[in-house]
Amino acid sequence: MADFNSNSLLEIHVYAQSAGSGSHGEPAADSVLKFNQLSPINLQELTGAAAQGDQGHDQFRMVESCLVRRFPIYKPGNSNAKTTCGLHQICHKLKNGEASWILRPTSVLPF
Repeated sequence: MADFNSNSLLEIHVYAQSAGSGSHGEPAADSVLKFNQLSPINLQELTGAAAQGDQGHDQFRMVESCLVRRFPIYKPGNSNAKTTCGLHQICHKLKNGEASWILRPTSVLPF
């Protein structure tokens, strides 16, 4: 639980990881509204450079006001069990969408 948008109401984040060689991670999140109601938070899909080399093995952590996602970077031809290209670390910030909250990628750091 954390208050990512500094509105004095907590957000609840749960992370699930699939079984198998890809082990893709998927966060599920809800924002607590006034009167103890929950509103779903959507994770914006990765595109472009942020998604490049993603074959799973995701890890999620809450760091300050950011949901941090890390995954190994794979080159074409790498087996899912072996990566040689480092990691992507992506910071997702909570933003107000049209009908709900959205976790949008705000920075991508390869290392």
